[in-house]
Amino acid sequence: MVASGYHRNLDGIRDAYRVFVARIPEDVPILAAILRDRGVRWIVTRYDPPLFVRGSRTFPELGEFGRTQRIEYYGGGRYGAIYAHTPETFRTFLWHAHIGGDFPAPVRAEDQVIRLETDVPRGSLRRGQRPTFIIYGVEPAGG
Repeated sequence: MVASGYHRNLDGIRDAYRVFVARIPEDVPILAAILRDRGVRWIVTRYDPPLFVRGSRTFPELGEFGRTQRIEYYGGGRYGAIYAHTPETFRTFLWHAHIGGDFPAPVRAEDQVIRLETDVPRGSLRRGQRPTFIIYGVEPAGG
């Protein structure tokens, strides 16, 4: 596992963020290096607007992917953040892989190939709804 929300694996969390905010195609060499160096076999995506905000804070040198625009109070102790996305958001791996629909064809990341494995309901790509998770397999190119 490269990363989870567990706070002691900061390098893994940073690498996972970097994969998700990798711009396609110009950041493919960085994406490929992380996948190869970490031995990644699966990528699990979930639509996560705060990730774009965190990605902007983690990698300020890459420009802004998103920010919190305002917080809305729903009542009963529930809040919701309103996010602003920038044109950079729509160029990221996460946007292409989850928001814009699954990659229409396998993505070549140098010596790696990333291809749709499955979607996980609640929604389903087959039913025309956004699934909770989309899983991509990563394998060596030509293998």
